[in-house]
Amino acid sequence: MKAAGIIQSGEAILYQAAAPFDLPGEADQAREVIDALFAALQRVREHHVFGQGHGTGRPQIGLGAPPP
Repeated sequence: MKAAGIIQSGEAILYQAAAPFDLPGEADQAREVIDALFAALQRVREHHVFGQGHGTGRPQIGLGAPPP
């Protein structure tokens, strides 16, 4: 997963609480995060075949909480 850009266990960003988006005002930022998550999943699929579902979260691709 590291080769696909997935942050590994033990990294500080994985321990940060995720902040919710303030929608609809931050809809553009939310769309950017969703696009980044789908791109990360595509990279993961290139390295690993999953027998069942898979998922990832914003911190796992290096995106921390948005600034307040």
